[in-house]
Amino acid sequence: MDYFIIDSHVHLATADIPNDWVDTELNSEAQLLQPHTAITLTRQSKELLEASLTSEINQYNGIDVQQYIFVECFNGTSATNYMEEAVWALTKVKDDASLISGYVGHIPVPNGQQAVDDYMASIPIELFPGLRGGRVALLGNPMPLPDTCLTAKYDSGLEALEKLGLHWEWCCHPSALVSIAQACAKRPNMTFVLDHLGRNGAVEEDMDLWRNGIATLAQQPNVVVKIGGFEEWGCVDVEPLFDYAVECFGFSRLLFESNWFVSKCCGFTYERVVQTIEQAMKRNGATENDLKDVFGRNAARVYRL
Repeated sequence: MDYFIIDSHVHLATADIPNDWVDTELNSEAQLLQPHTAITLTRQSKELLEASLTSEINQYNGIDVQQYIFVECFNGTSATNYMEEAVWALTKVKDDASLISGYVGHIPVPNGQQAVDDYMASIPIELFPGLRGGRVALLGNPMPLPDTCLTAKYDSGLEALEKLGLHWEWCCHPSALVSIAQACAKRPNMTFVLDHLGRNGAVEEDMDLWRNGIATLAQQPNVVVKIGGFEEWGCVDVEPLFDYAVECFGFSRLLFESNWFVSKCCGFTYERVVQTIEQAMKRNGATENDLKDVFGRNAARVYRL
């Protein structure tokens, strides 16, 4: 590889901060998604820390990862410690010894403007520059209604975030994509990021639903998409999904993501993730310049690095 990588999506977890999703759901979800390769991970083992990620990457020749974006990993509202995670993550952004260069926090946008203001007031002012955007997964059991993001309260939360110059990330089931496109259209000057190609909780049978949603979302020029997380895509053959992502968004609106440590828990090595996505881009005609965009430069632009 003749280009560097900015990994737009990694998760980290420490034994010091309780995380209900990591402790109760991560391993069971991995076993369900990838029963033949999944491994068991725990916060107490230190396998979910930056040092473990960097150590794995250093095993491979030619993979030059220069920066990580730490994305919140509370996956809903069950956890109560997301502010502790925010301070921990943002402290890493300030640490020259860490490759974490930005943090996407669990900002409670769905709860409206006041909730966003309260979150911001809790962030130490010296750490605020490391905050790049927010995310609260549109997932759960039961799954949120597809139009959840179109409520007035949700929109007021997005408005508050936009005024702060921060972007918003969507992590969702394919059924929400059309509504998400409508929410993004309301705020044409705000950047929106779709995680994992909008395939969380997906199955083979919803491929037409997903394709329609992706095509609709791609019509919004303020939306970029993370290309990765394919261990969660719920289909046997992932190549048509890569191809369709390129067709709809082009190379200038795709960002490489490893989705580590979820990918690790599913038994996917970092090298496998990089090579699979690189091969998919080349199959779709990516030039060396396109690869530099997908694997680094697009993330540098979106995350203001």
